[in-house]
Amino acid sequence: MRQVGLTRTTSEQRAPLYEDVETLLDFGFLTHNVTINGVCFSFRSLGPGDRFLLRHRSHSKAHDEWVCIAIASSIWMVGGYNLLNEDNVVPLMAKSIRKLPPNVRVILFNEVMSMLDRVTAALDAVEPYAYEKVSRYKWKSFGNQPFSSHNELNTKIGTNHVQRMWTFYNQIEDQRVKDDVYWDGIKFATSVHASKGVKKIDDRDKQNRKEEQDRRQRVQDTFFYTVKGVIRKEELDKTKGDLKSGGKSADDLSDEMRRWVSGEADWHDDIVNNYKRMVASNYEKHKQALAEQAAMLAVARDDINSDTPQPIVGYSAQELSEILKERGQGVPGVRQVGGGPEVVREHLYTKFLGREADSGALQVNDGQMVIVSPNDGIPLEQRLEERNVVFRSGGEEPQEPFPSEW
Repeated sequence: MRQVGLTRTTSEQRAPLYEDVETLLDFGFLTHNVTINGVCFSFRSLGPGDRFLLRHRSHSKAHDEWVCIAIASSIWMVGGYNLLNEDNVVPLMAKSIRKLPPNVRVILFNEVMSMLDRVTAALDAVEPYAYEKVSRYKWKSFGNQPFSSHNELNTKIGTNHVQRMWTFYNQIEDQRVKDDVYWDGIKFATSVHASKGVKKIDDRDKQNRKEEQDRRQRVQDTFFYTVKGVIRKEELDKTKGDLKSGGKSADDLSDEMRRWVSGEADWHDDIVNNYKRMVASNYEKHKQALAEQAAMLAVARDDINSDTPQPIVGYSAQELSEILKERGQGVPGVRQVGGGPEVVREHLYTKFLGREADSGALQVNDGQMVIVSPNDGIPLEQRLEERNVVFRSGGEEPQEPFPSEW
């Protein structure tokens, strides 16, 4: 699978995309304020514990009843009063919500669901955030203590999925760092007796660490470009997340050249080829329309040149100016050079899209590497010296500066 080159992103660029993740880590839920009849209601995202209680509080299977309890469960502050410590406030709030007009209940329920969507999106951001330095600083500042010890709001609602995933990533990273310290100590002690063997192992470990660092960078870059809309979800699914950031290595370029010479096409090539076919089809339709228009003008010209007397029409200066403007003749006193826009368009189409690019004398040897195919014995240096630089105007047919077998 060919990898798409992306510019490496920085932690400063990615920082604004982690706002919901950090809020869920620090406070346990997301919030949104709604004013009803002059009273401010603060809604919060529902966590795993809230959804567990919701299933037991809603005994009726009626949709309206479940919606009212879901809205009531999401309200955590009314008019500045904190309701998190009020254990039985949800049933009372649900009774008040039932009295609201149906359209108002729909709006409030949409607010609850929109925060649930934000929590789901934050789950996708946990892994790239866990690889950020600020994430490790935050983890160390927690001191492996539960979230409730840092914020009393978490005491009532418990931990959420973002907090649990983030804890898992950091615990794995802590164990990896500890294992690396032990392993480096073992290599240091062994290097006295087998320095060459330990050096090979150490070089391999360095390569593995670099590959892991590159993988984490790809995860962060892919997350950034997906959120920004540069990468579409369906494209990410086709590549199975295999999107490479930064510049391509020599091996990447060599492999890409081998695939092009051998004619192997991936999904990215298909997208480009489909786009080129669409442009070519539209241009051919445009040329056909111009040909039909030219044929009609030829018929009209024949009619004018016939023996049938034709009326002579006079144009005013304003009418003549508008006709010239429609024909693209430009401002008075300026002459167009090169045959006009149609000639330029024909030249660009013929040069870039009118013919398929081929690999010329290049071929793949045993499916592994690209070589220059055998020719008539003329050295490459001599062929380059004998090439001719062709100068032509836009309306002329392009000519090959190299022999046809190239």
